[in-house]
Amino acid sequence: MSEIPQAPTAGARRRRALSVVIVVFLLIGVGWTTWWYLESRGHETTDNAYVSGNLVQVTPRVAGTVVAIGADDTDLVEAGQTLVRLDPADAKVALAQAEAQLAQTVREARVLYAKDTTLAAAVAQRKVDLARAEDDLARRAPLLESGAVSKEDLQHARDAVAAARAALNTARAQLAASRALTEGPTDSAAVVAMRRRLRHNQLACLFLAQGVPLLLAGDEVANSQGGNNNTYCQDNKIGWVDWSKRGSEDDLTAFIGQLTKLRREFPQLRPVHWLGGQKAD
Repeated sequence: MSEIPQAPTAGARRRRALSVVIVVFLLIGVGWTTWWYLESRGHETTDNAYVSGNLVQVTPRVAGTVVAIGADDTDLVEAGQTLVRLDPADAKVALAQAEAQLAQTVREARVLYAKDTTLAAAVAQRKVDLARAEDDLARRAPLLESGAVSKEDLQHARDAVAAARAALNTARAQLAASRALTEGPTDSAAVVAMRRRLRHNQLACLFLAQGVPLLLAGDEVANSQGGNNNTYCQDNKIGWVDWSKRGSEDDLTAFIGQLTKLRREFPQLRPVHWLGGQKAD
C-alpha cells in the first residue's frame, strides 16, 4: 500500500519564496554592479554643482584684425594649434613700414659717412691752401726792404694767410660736426636716437642673416670700446664693460632676446645649408 505525499508546510513555502527573492536580489545587485563598473562609474550627475577650471588669456604679440577663430569655449586644444588668425594685411603694412624705415636709416648713414669723406677732403685742401699762402708770405716778407714788394702786396699776402687759416678752421669745424653723427660721444638727442636705431638695424641684420650670429660681450649694452678693436691690452675703461647701462635706453638685452626667439621659432632663419643659387626642382 503506497504512502500519500504530504503537502509542504507553510514554513517550507516561506523559506522557498525567501530563497527565490534573495537570489533575484543578488542577480540584480551583480548586474547593477557590473553595469556601474563598466559604464557608469566615470559619469556624475547633479543639479547643484560647480565646475572649476584654469582660464588662460591668449594675447597676440602683434595687433591686427581677427579674421578666423580656430576654437570655441570648452574646446580641447593641442599645442601648436592655430587659435586665431589675423588679417595678414596689417602685418604686410607693418613689414613695409619697417623696411622703409630701415632703408631710410641706411640712406641716412651712407649720406653721413659720405659727408665725412667729403669734408675730410675739404680739410686737406684747406691745409694745402694755407701752406701755399704761408709760403707766399714767407717769400714776400724779405723783399719788402729792397722795395721789390710793396707794403700793399705784403698785406695782401698776410690777408691771404688769415683767410686760408679761417677757411681751414671752418672746414675742421664742419668735419667735427659731421663726425659727431657717426663717431665719438655726443649730447645731441637726434644723434643718439639715430645711433640707437642703427644699432637695432645692425643687430636685426646679424640675427636674420645666414650663419651663426656672433656677439661680443657688452654688445647688449652698446659697448663701443671707444672704437678700439685691440682692447686685450687695455686694462682701463676702454676694455671694461659698463654694466651700469643695464635697464637704460642703451640696454639691448630685451631686443636681442626677441631676435633670438624669432630665430629659434622660424627654421627658415637658420638654414643648415648655404644658399647656392640653384633652382629648386
